[in-house]
Amino acid sequence: MKRFFLLPLLFTAHVLSAQLYIGNGTTLGLKDNVVITVSGMDVNNQGTIAATPGSTVRVTGTTMQTLRTNGSPLENLIVDQIMVDLQDNCTVLGNLQFAAGGGKVNLGNNDMVFGPAATITGHGPAAYIVTAGAGEVAKQGLNATPFTFPVGNDASTYNPLVLAENGTADEIGVRCLAGPRTNGATGTPIATDMVNTAWEVTEANAGGSNLSGTAQWVFADELPGFSRASSGIARYNAGIDWDLRPANVGGATGSDPYQRTSSNLAPGILTVADDAFMNQVLIAPKMLLAGPYVAAVNLMYDSLRTLPGFPLSAPVTYGTGKYTHAGFQPVAGYTIAPSVLAVTGANAIVDWVFLWLKDPANPATNLQTRVALLQRDGDIVDLDGSSPVKMPGNATQNYLLGVGHRNHLSVRSPDGPGLAFNETSATVYDFTTAQTQAFGTNSMRQVDTAPIAYGLVAGNANGSLGAGNINVKYNGSTNDRNAVLSIVGIATPNAIVPGYFNEDVNLDAKVKYNGSVNDRNVILGTVGISTPNAIITEQF
Repeated sequence: MKRFFLLPLLFTAHVLSAQLYIGNGTTLGLKDNVVITVSGMDVNNQGTIAATPGSTVRVTGTTMQTLRTNGSPLENLIVDQIMVDLQDNCTVLGNLQFAAGGGKVNLGNNDMVFGPAATITGHGPAAYIVTAGAGEVAKQGLNATPFTFPVGNDASTYNPLVLAENGTADEIGVRCLAGPRTNGATGTPIATDMVNTAWEVTEANAGGSNLSGTAQWVFADELPGFSRASSGIARYNAGIDWDLRPANVGGATGSDPYQRTSSNLAPGILTVADDAFMNQVLIAPKMLLAGPYVAAVNLMYDSLRTLPGFPLSAPVTYGTGKYTHAGFQPVAGYTIAPSVLAVTGANAIVDWVFLWLKDPANPATNLQTRVALLQRDGDIVDLDGSSPVKMPGNATQNYLLGVGHRNHLSVRSPDGPGLAFNETSATVYDFTTAQTQAFGTNSMRQVDTAPIAYGLVAGNANGSLGAGNINVKYNGSTNDRNAVLSIVGIATPNAIVPGYFNEDVNLDAKVKYNGSVNDRNVILGTVGISTPNAIITEQF
């Protein structure tokens, strides 16, 4: 191979068709705005390259070329058409440009470091940095300005990662891995519900990082079962599992390639996963409803489940007004199998209920919601009718727990540090044992004395009308008594209307205004027979 030896000098411009070899003890000084083009040959620096602002080294050709900088930072580097194989760590202070003809840089086990003001231009599916080895692409002084790490694990798949540091500015490094594994970068390859690529993200100074990122992939990267509509950037928690925060789950954008943006990320092994890997805590709340509760048997009515019109999907009430959803919601909604309603006895299903996870520091903030099912004995269970509720949430934070029903007043757990849930065993929270289990004064009603038990306040017949309907009223404007009367008919107050209605406040599968076991008397009993003008307001 021909070598082009350089003595200490300043170059203004040159095109070399031989190896650019800078010997030990030799300095190559590059004037401002000079461009040295090395065509089809290697760059081998054993001495020093003294680059000045605007100076450029351009490598071009049709075969792989090697680049050794010997620790000398380059101001600008142009890669044109070829694969450049790094022989040592390389620092770029100005710009790495991938020319229109494409080209790639293969890091191997070497790092490519970009200075605080450095940029990368021209990158794309045919022009990027290959990180198949231990080498990474590092950006010094990364801050809130997004920086694209144009990486791929091999010479045929481009998977860029855009990062911004919203915490303490730091040197952030990225290398693209072949794919996600059970232990992050090690273990068995993940086979479903993820994108078959991963990124290792490092920080020079531990702590203080708060990254937001946008990951990119193509259709061919998607593993079986992956849902683009419910996806987000997940991070592997060392020794635990993949951590996909519910707040980071949503729909991908773009069209092959696709992108997904997530926030509040920490350095580590990242990938794109769907909601099968989402953080979910297990909870086992217990609550009674005053309307259908029968003290003689210590159970609630289960009359609704046998109705032909019992909804197999969550009632439309749940999702509007005061029941507006927050946090992750499944694309397919909430549905149950008819067999769930066939169970009898204490575990028979009474009705659908609504759950909240609220911020202990600001209880008005609903972090996550979902619907679940209520059994006759008060157990709130998942949509299979028996399991603890699996609810999107993070085991690393505490929550206030709220429970609501479409014609009862909602309650939540008391103010304070909140409840700690986990992902592996169900946390039981029993509202029924004492009034103090719920926030507020008399926010629940005692429904039994042997044993003593409390439940949600019944009678909010018009609770589905909007966010402001959080009262039980017997008289006055928008009262609940008239809601019942409107169903049976003002002209036919003695009529009985069977079916699944919000106005059926005792849940006996029929709306009655007069006669025995009627719904009007439930409302009157709630406000007080001697105080029919009283208003009972939800404490939530």
